[in-house]
Order: sequence, then C-alpha cells, then structure tokens
Amino acid sequence: MPIKQVTFNEEDIRKIFESETAGKKFKRLFIRTTRQILALGFLFVFFFTLINFGAFWTKLKYSIAAPTETTQSVPIEPPKPVVNYAPELIIPSINITAPIALNIQPSQVVEQLRNGVVHYADTALPGEIGNAVIIGHSSDYPWSVGNYKNIFALLDKLVIGDKITVPYGSQRFVYEVTESKIVKPSDLSPLKKSDAPKLTLITCYPVGTSQKRLVISAKLIEGEPTGYQLSEPFLEELPRAR
Repeated sequence: MPIKQVTFNEEDIRKIFESETAGKKFKRLFIRTTRQILALGFLFVFFFTLINFGAFWTKLKYSIAAPTETTQSVPIEPPKPVVNYAPELIIPSINITAPIALNIQPSQVVEQLRNGVVHYADTALPGEIGNAVIIGHSSDYPWSVGNYKNIFALLDKLVIGDKITVPYGSQRFVYEVTESKIVKPSDLSPLKKSDAPKLTLITCYPVGTSQKRLVISAKLIEGEPTGYQLSEPFLEELPRAR
C-alpha cells in the first residue's frame, strides 16, 4: 500500500503556531485569574477575622478550656442579704456577668449596649410573668466604644439545662435553658408574651454578621414572680446586636 505523503504549506504552519499561542495565552489567563481569586479570598478572610478578632478570640479560649460537667453543675450561690439588687445577667457555664439596662427603647439600644446587655422595652421585667427579652453583642467593630462588644459570643454554647441568674430587686431569679434556636430577623415569635415567667436572650448570628438571630429561651425555676407583663413590643424585625 503506497504511503501518502503529507505536505505543509506556509499557511498550515502559521495556523499551527497561532493555535499554540492561543493555548498559551489561555493558560496564562487562567493562572492569573486563579491567583487573583485566591488573593481576594485571603484578603476577605484576613480582614473579616481582624474585624471580629475579639469574638473569635473569646470562642478560641472557650474551646481550649471548655467547661466540664463539674463546672456546669456548680450550685448557684445562696442569696446575699441585699435589699435591692442591681439588675445583672449571670451565666456561669460560659463565664458571663454583665449589667442589664432596663426598659430600653429601639433608638437607645446601640448606645446602651456599650455598658452591658439590654432589656427590651415593653417586655416583662426579670421575674415577671411574661417574656423578659435581653439582647447583647456577639461581636462588634474593634474601634467601637464599650467593654461588652463580645458578651454574647459564646451564647451558642448554652445547652438545655444550663442555669441563668438575674439578680433584680429583692430577689435572685434563676432560669433554666429550655431551647436554643436560630431564626430569621423577620421572625418576631421570640418577642411574644408568655403565660409563665420566661427569659429570652437574643444576639446576631453567625458571629461577625447580622444575617440571623440566635435565640435562647429559659424558664424560671427559682424566685417568686413579682408581676405581669402588660404590653408587647411592636417591631418589624428582631433587634440587631451586631
């Protein structure tokens, strides 16, 4: 069988080299684009971590020295002979102690969060029959004023059965966690009144964002109810505590 001779003219050779050049260009473009995407991703992670360093550092310390069951079961200190307790939020299992600013209107929330956690106006006071709603920062910008910017950074570590103490007035009210859930800001059910003494803690979630809300519910197990919730807050979305 005769072998057919293959010949290339100048036009054929030019096309071959042009094709190789286009392939090399595509390869260089792909490598350059990939590097740019990786660089942008690294910068985003770096600055996000930097801005929320306080909250992430709190979580890291908790992970390294996570409380044991023994720590969880430490009994609440007996009431001290104090006539009038200043309102305070105490959660031993995640090492939280913070003053509570009472009856705070929406326009005052950001300012009052600098000094502790905030009890939302038109919700039950601690110890009352109804739903006492308290909000706090899970994170905030490093340049923001205040010492409580990450007070609720570990709120997602609470589990059913954990105890929350709220000294207020002449009593120390003790609540027990019954539920932990994540909701959309448009879900206003955590603000609803209750037929029994209830405590609700709310913060932004995940840390560093305000996309959703982490909601902790707790029931009163120690202390005598002191009154009734008379009203209910009217809002378009859950309070933001970024």
